Parts: sequence; C-alpha cells; structure tokens
Amino acid sequence: VGYGDISPKSWEGRLVAIIYMPLGTIVIMGGLLEPVGSCLSKLDHLNASIICSLRDCYVQAKRWAMARSDLVAALAVRTQVSGRPGQRFLLQRLFGPDVEVGPALAHLHAMLSTVWLAIAGMFIMIVRGDTTALDALYFSTTSITTIGYGDMLPRTEAEKAVTTLFLLFGATALAVMVGRLQTIRVSRRIFLK
Repeated sequence: VGYGDISPKSWEGRLVAIIYMPLGTIVIMGGLLEPVGSCLSKLDHLNASIICSLRDCYVQAKRWAMARSDLVAALAVRTQVSGRPGQRFLLQRLFGPDVEVGPALAHLHAMLSTVWLAIAGMFIMIVRGDTTALDALYFSTTSITTIGYGDMLPRTEAEKAVTTLFLLFGATALAVMVGRLQTIRVSRRIFLK
C-alpha cells in the first residue's frame, strides 16, 4: 500500500525499492501465510455458521408463513415441483456438520470475511476519535484494495502496527473473495449449460 508518507527520492533509492519490494513481499508473506491463512480459515468457518443460522431462520419463517396461508403453500409446492433442482455449494461450519447452500448464500459467504475486515478497519480509524464513519470506511477500503492515497494515515506506532496486521488480513481476504466469486461464476456457468 503506497500511502505516500514515505517514499524514495533518488533514482538509486527507487531502484533499491523496485528490487526490494517484490522480494520483501515474498519473504514476509511466505512467513506469515500460514498463520494468516489459519485465522482467515477460522473466520470463514464462522461465516458459514452465521449463514447457516440465517438460512435456518429463513426456512423456519417460511414454514410458519406457509402454515398460515393456503395460497402461499400452494404456490410453494407448485414452484418446487416445476422447478429443476438448483446448484448447491458446500460450506464448512465452525462447529457442526457441513451444510449445502444455494448460489445466493455462496456469494454472501464469499464476501463476508472481507466485509468483517472492512468493519474492523473502520474501527481502527474510529478509535482515534477524529474520524467520521465515512472517512473510516474510506480508509478501510483504500487500504484493503491496496490503493492507499495517503490522505489518511495511521499516526502512532500502535496505529501503524494494527494497520499493518489489518492490511495483511484485509488484502488476503480480498484476494480470496475475488477468487471465490470467480469460481462460483464459472461453476454457475457450467451448471446452467
């Protein structure tokens, strides 16, 4: 992320940065990939548990509504009989058995970790006390996407340390999200042929 607060001024410094940045990134991410991946995996399983709970609540509400309305029940039965079986995706929960969900919940699951981390990034900036929620979301988004315009910076050493961890998790979660959404899209295209 190039926030612009520190940058090489000479051509020699820029040449060293060109060589160091890719190598440094590989070395640092190589060492941190396993713990970051493990934490994101736990968050992923927690997200699956949340989605399963939401789905279970929806199913219960639908059953309750269908029990109260003959018309809704008749429409639901007709749709179930005439519709072809939908594509299913397997989610691993934090606790309990794996569960199958449809495409909408698979998309939500793919995006949820990045959303939680964006909220965490907002919290980092809001704790400072001089940042609005919109500015905090802006900081979080520009950081996760590795744009970093440099107009909002962590100031203290503690903020810089927390932001560094946030960037590791946020950028990784964003990359995972994009990969999953692409996989779902390709899978849907194959399924619908």
